[in-house]
Amino acid sequence: MHLGVSRRNSITEGMIPKFFHLVVWAHEHESIPQVFECHENGVHFLQPGSTVATSLIQAESKDKHCFFLQVHKTAFKIQAIRLSNVRPFVFDHVEFNKANADDGKLLDPRNLKQLEDFLITKIERLLAKLDLSKKPKDLQVPLIRLKIENSNFPVIKSKRINDHFIGRIANHGDFLQFYKKSGFISGLHTG
Repeated sequence: MHLGVSRRNSITEGMIPKFFHLVVWAHEHESIPQVFECHENGVHFLQPGSTVATSLIQAESKDKHCFFLQVHKTAFKIQAIRLSNVRPFVFDHVEFNKANADDGKLLDPRNLKQLEDFLITKIERLLAKLDLSKKPKDLQVPLIRLKIENSNFPVIKSKRINDHFIGRIANHGDFLQFYKKSGFISGLHTG
């Protein structure tokens, strides 16, 4: 929660009574491998996160861990163990309005082939960054999530893009996520 999650409908670190020594935040996606101490009350917090990608959001794209906890009276010691047999997950974000095609020109919202080519190239670059050689065979096909801000651009539903990545992406057919910036209505910025 100390990483910026909304505090309106949640318990914050400072609300935990001082008699707690360690609190484990559950139901959080991101695995944070070190203990955090709240300066307000001296309570320590651990956020182990999920051991697998349960939601394809940016917080899930970081390393996953399990933890070895040793307790003696009121003292504790935690050792983070990075999990190596987790399906790779890569998250990235792009804004069509700011992106360039291969020729260096801004993307044209009317040129669907150019947009498809741009997305294929972007995903290929994400895949190229992965070292899958040390992964077990059943984990060598990664999860990919590319969030695309497409205000003033169409949503691309392309069989060509999906077919290009058959057998290469675990979440085939669900790796592109389009959204529009708030404040945009029919291509006009409202504020």
